Amino acid sequence: MSNEHEPFSEREGIVPRKDYRFDVDQGTRNAIYNQIREFLDWPDPRDWNDPDGHLYVEAWHFVYQHHFWAEFCSEPVDAYKDSNFLRPMLISDAPWWRIFEFVEYILDRCTSIYEWDELGDIYSKERASSLTYGINNVLERSRIAYKISDKKFVPRFPELEQREVERACNTRFEGANQHIKKAQDCLAIYKNPDCVGAIRESIHAVESIAKEITGDSKATLGKLTERLNLHPAFQDGLNNLYGFTSDASGIRHASYSDKHPKPDQNTARFMLVLCSSFVNYIISQHPE
Repeated sequence: MSNEHEPFSEREGIVPRKDYRFDVDQGTRNAIYNQIREFLDWPDPRDWNDPDGHLYVEAWHFVYQHHFWAEFCSEPVDAYKDSNFLRPMLISDAPWWRIFEFVEYILDRCTSIYEWDELGDIYSKERASSLTYGINNVLERSRIAYKISDKKFVPRFPELEQREVERACNTRFEGANQHIKKAQDCLAIYKNPDCVGAIRESIHAVESIAKEITGDSKATLGKLTERLNLHPAFQDGLNNLYGFTSDASGIRHASYSDKHPKPDQNTARFMLVLCSSFVNYIISQHPE
């Protein structure tokens, strides 16, 4: 499927469309660094003709020294000189995955310095949203196989699949939401994804919905499909697909061991998208 960031030559089929990739080239590193610098240097409303603007500057000095330098980089706090250490770290010295970890760190931690009053809290969310949007645009243009979702880098799926997974992360059922997010996290582990964990969490999301919809704390997919009044062939297909995760020593159980063939990343991804779609379908059949 084409998208707004594809160049003309790829959209028109003049050159082959580039696949998403799992490495980050120098141009992409530079673009991510620029987004981070813009985030860190974004002027704060308090600093505009405000006699207390120095408090903002002091706060950022503390963040650079104690959060970025001492906590994230594990450097001695009294060895800190100035903020210039970030540029070589992000552009050349650190491996690309460390840059991703730094982005996750600042999204998770640095917005909190503005949360001392209502204005600060709103403004911090605005900053985090802007950084997320900017970096996701960079990653899409560079065809990087990750995107930021809920302050974490997760694998990028084709557009239709991604919509289903994102919908399943934001339902009115928090239990199912968390299982789908955990499944994404399992697949996001670079070079060594936890495929068993991803499938297990995906199935748990369906089971969580089954319990919520039926009001039965022991309900399974089988009981739920009976209640949905599906075509028998459709119902059997869902139950059979679920079956390989549900036997006494299957993936869904903690007793799963190496004597069973381990699922690969394609299987785990298929189950995540399938379970996300099924969660969304179930909810659509049971509106509030």
